Amino acid sequence: MERFQSKKINWAVTGLLTITIVVLETFLTFAKPGFSRQGKGPPPVTPVIAAPSVKPDQTYVGSQTFFVATVTIDEPTLDPASVQLMRIDPNETVTSIKSMRDDGKDGDAQPGDKMFSTQFSLRESNQGILRLAVTARFRGRNLVISSSSTAVAVINPAGYSLRDMSASSAAVIRAEVADQQTSIDEHSEIITHIILRVKKVLKGQVATTATVQLQGGVFGNIHSYSPGTPFFTSGEEVVILLDGPDAGGLYSLPYLALGTYHIRPTSEGEELAVIDKGYRGVAGVTARNPTFNEFLINSANNNIRLSQLYMELGVSP
Repeated sequence: MERFQSKKINWAVTGLLTITIVVLETFLTFAKPGFSRQGKGPPPVTPVIAAPSVKPDQTYVGSQTFFVATVTIDEPTLDPASVQLMRIDPNETVTSIKSMRDDGKDGDAQPGDKMFSTQFSLRESNQGILRLAVTARFRGRNLVISSSSTAVAVINPAGYSLRDMSASSAAVIRAEVADQQTSIDEHSEIITHIILRVKKVLKGQVATTATVQLQGGVFGNIHSYSPGTPFFTSGEEVVILLDGPDAGGLYSLPYLALGTYHIRPTSEGEELAVIDKGYRGVAGVTARNPTFNEFLINSANNNIRLSQLYMELGVSP
């Protein structure tokens, strides 16, 4: 009887040691640098899609214009049937324009060269900025990856002015930049939220705080900016044109840098209105109005007083 009990104890100890060894081996395996549950080696890197090339880069209000958009995606896990050209409206609504192809058809020059293209036409009824981006899916990932956007100028042949921009915007405000926050959205695209402390509502109705959503920004060591994107500094004051808010309470900048003016105090106690430097990325919008163009140049050179900006916008200080 004692011998039987001794064997049972030995078997129990042996089993416990076996379980301990298996658990320890499993722990050491998962603790190895670069281990992935899906296989050996480091986790896969999220693919990056460059902003599309769009030609021509401008159109005119009421005129049907034919475009060709092209993007290179050299990634073996790409699902080629998923590549889409997307339109981003001023209120950040994203809609599909057309599929992009790499088969030598529909504007694609050479099949199989990793360069996806499509040709399409648009007729715009409002002046401003049209933004286009590319989305695609990749095997082994459940995310839709989006590129940064490319700006296309929609020009009013009759001329373009700050008064036009102000009239078509939902609001014009003077505000202090309280904070800036960046994140990655469901399309793996960088989004920046600019939190504004409203100093004065010059047009429309805006609460004491407002949050503006912009595509692009800096997230970790990744930098993503589209042409015409304005740059803000926390603590500064700005005059900006807004659209919105959307269902989530977020505002957008319908004219991007063209509708963003940084307030700079002078030693004489005056305040200057300095156009955001990103306006050069959408300068095609001003090509039909030399007076507006001259105003922007003077503003960029610190030669426009804040009172002059208010006058051009058609708002009261």
